[in-house]
Amino acid sequence: MATEIYQFGRNMQSLYDSYQQ
Repeated sequence: MATEIYQFGRNMQSLYDSYQQ
């Protein structure tokens, strides 16, 4: 469960980073 949440956070951060550029 914790790993899934962590991975989800990583995916959201990656999406946010690509959106900012």
